[in-house]
Amino acid sequence: MSKKTLVQKLKIENYLNKISFNNLGVGSMLSYEIMRIFLFNRRPENIKFSLSEKISIFLYKNGFRINFFNQPEFNFNNNILLLVSNFHPKIFGYFKTFSSFKKWKFKFFHFDKNKKDLGFYYKLRLNLKDYISWKKKYKTISNELLNQLKILSSKNLISLKESNFLFQMFIIKSQNVIYIESLIKKSKPIALITDFDRLSINSLLIQALNKHSIPTFTFVHGSTIPNIDNFVPFFAKYVFCWSDYQARQFKSMNDNLLVVGNNKFSRDKVNRLDSTFLKRNNLKNSVNIVTLVTNISNDNYLKHALTFIDAVSGTKWIPVIKIHQNEKIKDYEKLIKSYSKIIIIKDEFTIDEIIGVSDFVLTQQSTVSVEAIIKGVSFAVFNPLKHRDLGICSLILEHSNTKIFTNSIDLNLFLKNTDRNNIGKFIDKNSQNHFVKKFISKYLEKDSSTMINQKLNIILNEN
Repeated sequence: MSKKTLVQKLKIENYLNKISFNNLGVGSMLSYEIMRIFLFNRRPENIKFSLSEKISIFLYKNGFRINFFNQPEFNFNNNILLLVSNFHPKIFGYFKTFSSFKKWKFKFFHFDKNKKDLGFYYKLRLNLKDYISWKKKYKTISNELLNQLKILSSKNLISLKESNFLFQMFIIKSQNVIYIESLIKKSKPIALITDFDRLSINSLLIQALNKHSIPTFTFVHGSTIPNIDNFVPFFAKYVFCWSDYQARQFKSMNDNLLVVGNNKFSRDKVNRLDSTFLKRNNLKNSVNIVTLVTNISNDNYLKHALTFIDAVSGTKWIPVIKIHQNEKIKDYEKLIKSYSKIIIIKDEFTIDEIIGVSDFVLTQQSTVSVEAIIKGVSFAVFNPLKHRDLGICSLILEHSNTKIFTNSIDLNLFLKNTDRNNIGKFIDKNSQNHFVKKFISKYLEKDSSTMINQKLNIILNEN
């Protein structure tokens, strides 16, 4: 997302905040949906409703989802809520830390129906009284919202399709606001901590808790290099930052920036023999494994993968492609059929396992670059499509002596002259580690957990 796009996104958000619903600005309520419009160069699929979503909106609007029975029992009192967006290791890694904090009681607040027994499973459950309240408030502002969206369309800030998308999503979001407020009235947590405060329901819950002066915290869940656009403005009162560098990036956006490092990052490396990766792929322990980590923000990620296959051809290296969690394996079916040696993986193995079995990691734009460096695995940038925006890899290249391959021929030559035993000689790991300490994470894993615990104790004792 460019700075121009960020300005446009904030213009829409601020303009819609002229209207309020249940004392929350409508722009802030729809912040995630506004961000979704602009993701990945405004792809049409960002605002495309599936059949199930269309049915869902119809049911919400017409009251077919009223809960006439008792709502689930819950008690947030004397607990810190851990609002988990999902239990994917990439995200859940931020929450593993809290089991070691003895002073506080924690309760998970989540959206995974397969883990209903773990904390509070959130699902919209409006009772009849709440539905009538919603209907009355919705009717009061729906026409005004439609008019404001038309004005934004006339100013070419959003298209008519995007305008319709925001209006339809408001139906769902506004009902969630009513339900969340009913939850808070029944019991109030000590505080809330989340991995990303601008996600759909996360942002609503945090804004509601802020109204009740309940402390809210968010982790910065990903790289802020080269820009911070998808993270701001923050809804949480306190922000856990990775480093002083990151805190400086956010300085104008929030006064409560807490530099605590990254408790998800660890120097511990999974032993190749302890992973099931080799056995499942019929590989010997002695094989050379080179892994490409893709990024969905790159429109041509399939072409990137094809160029990688060309580079590995004719070498002794086994090519592995770790695709982004939002990509689909089926997009790579042709690639798998045409090149039998390729191993495509998504969520079958954790990032720790993938880095642990790899001898050489390549990416164009991913925080996996940092994790590989931290764990001592040889890393280089692979940018054969000549993309200008390399995210965090741009900064790595600027502030360390990291290799970059801009075509398959150069990478192929490098791989032909290296193997798992000597590749470390050609990678300047010292300069890469220096980069990590300065720009990425001041504290790692246990040290970071200690910092988080200290900050929580100070802030919550004050409150």
